[in-house]
Amino acid sequence: MKTGYCKNVLFREVDFEEDWNGLIFENESLKNVVCKDKEWKNCSFSNIVFENVLAEHVTLRNVTFIHCDLSNFDFSESFMEKVTFKDCKLIGSDFASSSLQNTQFDNCALQYGNFSGARLKQITFEHSDLQNSYFNDCEMKKITFSYSKCQNIEFVHTLLKGIDFRTCEIDGIKVSGPELKGCIVTPYQAIELSRFLGIQIES
Repeated sequence: MKTGYCKNVLFREVDFEEDWNGLIFENESLKNVVCKDKEWKNCSFSNIVFENVLAEHVTLRNVTFIHCDLSNFDFSESFMEKVTFKDCKLIGSDFASSSLQNTQFDNCALQYGNFSGARLKQITFEHSDLQNSYFNDCEMKKITFSYSKCQNIEFVHTLLKGIDFRTCEIDGIKVSGPELKGCIVTPYQAIELSRFLGIQIES
């Protein structure tokens, strides 16, 4: 189904074999659906529970998710531009090898999320829980982590130059060492990270 304007619809009214444009979904559940290689444009999802939805290789442009449960959602190898996730549950969701631009995660649960191999540009993680997530082998430009829980994230082979962690909790993050060059941290955080640099701090 393709439209040039926004309208409220139900999942049972749309064709999953076609791209979606200008559709609004509210207060529903979507289960056991395959949406591979599709484009969702100018769409809004509010209070939606996604369960066992496969969306590999999807393209999302100007899409908003509000109060949605996308736990274990498969977004791998997808493209996202101007996408907002607000107050969403994304535990264990897979963004591996995807390309994300101008995308915001606001007050989201992203524990155990997988962004490994992703290309991330102008992404904001604000007031979100990213504990035990994976950002290995990522390309990151203009990334903001603000007041978020970043404990035990893996950043192996991902350069963190210019990224400001001062408002975040970063205990237990995992790197091999060189990734830390140029990142911005508090004095206390610097002590925590010194273990990766072979520095022994004594009083």
